[in-house]
Amino acid sequence: MEFRETFGTEPDVRVRAPGRVNLLGEHTDYTGGLVLPLAIDRHLDAHASRRRDRRIRIEAPAVNGSAELPADRVPPKSSETWLNYILGVVAELWPRGDFPSGFNLLVDGDLPIGAGLASSAALSVATAYALAELFDLDVKDLDLILAAQHAEQRYVGVQCGIMDQAASAVSVKGHALFLDCRTLEMRPVPFAEKGIFVAVCNTGVKHSLAESGYNKRVAECREALELIRRERRDLSCLGDLTSADLLDVHRLLPATLSSRIDHVVLENERVRAASAFLEVGDLAAFGRMMFTSHDSLRDRYEVSCPELDALVASAKSQGVIGAKMTGAGFGGAVVCLVREAQVARFKTTLAKDYRAATGREVAISLCRSSEGARESLKKLEA
Repeated sequence: MEFRETFGTEPDVRVRAPGRVNLLGEHTDYTGGLVLPLAIDRHLDAHASRRRDRRIRIEAPAVNGSAELPADRVPPKSSETWLNYILGVVAELWPRGDFPSGFNLLVDGDLPIGAGLASSAALSVATAYALAELFDLDVKDLDLILAAQHAEQRYVGVQCGIMDQAASAVSVKGHALFLDCRTLEMRPVPFAEKGIFVAVCNTGVKHSLAESGYNKRVAECREALELIRRERRDLSCLGDLTSADLLDVHRLLPATLSSRIDHVVLENERVRAASAFLEVGDLAAFGRMMFTSHDSLRDRYEVSCPELDALVASAKSQGVIGAKMTGAGFGGAVVCLVREAQVARFKTTLAKDYRAATGREVAISLCRSSEGARESLKKLEA
């Protein structure tokens, strides 16, 4: 769908927001922990123009959706989930500047929806950067990241952390993004991808975060924090805990919550160590931590599923550098680091193994790293 053919004008603004795979740090962002996502070269593109009236018109071929509504007030929530990611951003940005007119917005791209690659965050981030540029809003990157996060929390009902939005917004090509979700420290970490493909292997199992166990895990972590704070009143978040605290913490929690906290704490320590491995180019050590992370997500956090486990098992048997589920789990995708020389055999064997284990077909995308929406906007505007 072309913007001119749809709206009769050229867009005033173009911005491209990538999806992401999370190399390490799964289900730690909403606990104030550490994450290490990598933006990938699959994107949602937002093209926008001002209108002469007070109407908002949205076309979203990526989700087969369209909408039109007045622009004279903060938009109410919609019954359409995809639309709420956009309307939530409008609501968050509304108090930050004057919207002198309505606008046209076209969102499309090649980022798979519902595959665990943060398509919802890319949709919100692309919208936020496009509207900020379109109406010349006085906002910083963190303002737009938070606007995208709050849109998902308040308009969609998913109590997400900040990782997906940050990765989609400010990632640097050729680097993973180290993010401390408590302090909001962000820094690029070199990712030596020469001769390496990031293989995103989609299970074909769709999930809706708002309806899955995601919010349940968030609630479990909040409950665990409340119980621990009865004796550790100085604890600001679960991200402050270290492995040295675990034995003491276990006596305060029931078994299920202890298991959840074990994953969160040890995953944070994996991110710290793995970032150092990337800095010195030790991908073998980094890959071993990916496998360990998946085991923990399967056994301690219980957010994997048989389809995800089958893909990881097949990848590991083939000697890939590393593999793990990526995203919220309960379906979605596995991320594998695969040497270029083994790609052809990897794809054939993975498809065969997955079909035998599940009766399903796997969709494999070979990806590279990508810049975030901030850098994309600069390039497209140049």
